[in-house]
Amino acid sequence: NIIVKFRLDWSDEKVSYLLTIQGLFLFVGSIFVPFLFHRMGITKSFVLVFVINIIVALFLSLALPNSILVAFLLCRGGVTIMLSNMIAGQSMSAIEEVDRNLFAGLWSIAINLGISISTYISGIILSEKNYTLPFLFSAMAMALTFLYFFYWIRPILNNKNIEKN
Repeated sequence: NIIVKFRLDWSDEKVSYLLTIQGLFLFVGSIFVPFLFHRMGITKSFVLVFVINIIVALFLSLALPNSILVAFLLCRGGVTIMLSNMIAGQSMSAIEEVDRNLFAGLWSIAINLGISISTYISGIILSEKNYTLPFLFSAMAMALTFLYFFYWIRPILNNKNIEKN
């Protein structure tokens, strides 16, 4: 919302409307995950959502017209919540029942720590009035996360699916 306010020079009222619409995109992204898993399978769904996330973040790092920027921001929110829910759901299902509470607590700490660090770094970047670099860093971080998923987590998911069948 800070990027939208200053990059687009929007009033607080317009930013509030955008955040309201963003909630709808978050809802749709959350609801769409089970359909995507059913339709494409877990591995293909992860690859698709990672790739879309990286592409959208890269586009957001470009100088775009306002309407296209807003459309990409809304899509990014929906796709990001999809990825977050996919990771949380698959991680939780891989954890033994007795360890799930501990996992949930550590997950919450890790997520909040990551958000705090990225917010701090983004704040430094935004104080220099660079409204595109946070998205470029986001795309790079997402690409590294995708490589981690592809080479280390994907084989685990595939083995889990083979055992299930």
